[in-house]
Amino acid sequence: MKTLHTHQFGRAIVSFTLIELLVVISIIMILVSLLMPVLAKARDSGKKAGCLNNLKQFGMTNNMYVSDNQGCLPFSRINNHLWDYLLMGYVYYDKNNCNKRTDFSIFHCPAGIPNKSYSNYTARGYGYNQVITYDTTYSEMSKLSRIKKPAITVLMTDWANGGTEGFTLGGTTNGMFVSYKNGNQYISYRHFNQTNILFADFHVKSSGRGFFSASYGGWIPLGTQWYNTGTIY
Repeated sequence: MKTLHTHQFGRAIVSFTLIELLVVISIIMILVSLLMPVLAKARDSGKKAGCLNNLKQFGMTNNMYVSDNQGCLPFSRINNHLWDYLLMGYVYYDKNNCNKRTDFSIFHCPAGIPNKSYSNYTARGYGYNQVITYDTTYSEMSKLSRIKKPAITVLMTDWANGGTEGFTLGGTTNGMFVSYKNGNQYISYRHFNQTNILFADFHVKSSGRGFFSASYGGWIPLGTQWYNTGTIY
């Protein structure tokens, strides 16, 4: 209970007992514990929005690349000259100083975990549809106009390997792609158990796990197609 003490000038001073102070502290701690999940969710929602914005910019970047290259998407199988290299100039990537810079580039997903073996600026949290930009079996897909269902055909998704992001200029052997065949290995569902996707018509959206295939390495995003005659998952 509160106790009253008389000040030397006749005014009363209110003081609290130790028990009352402990009760107040306990209430504050309970409120903080209730707010923490809400704040964490708001933070994660912000990261998801930032990732979608990155993919929107990559949509514009791909569109510009197509306009400059006779309708072709960034198709390449040359070591260190893959899709990320071909798009670097369009996103003003500082290739010359990439190993020295400590900030992140557009290739980094805000929710991604960068690989500590490389500089922050080289972190790459996105992968490109391997069928479109690398696999010569489907070489016609490298022409945007030849993609029959662009609204559901994947261009890019969230990427991770063992929970961490890769690095730009990784080369042909460093898994810079995603596909329906390696869903469990590279497609990352780090946004509330969803992956963010850029489609071939350049719109973006989040997608959950749609189909599990042990032979293809895991989950394939819901509502996606990866090549013209392929399954819609």
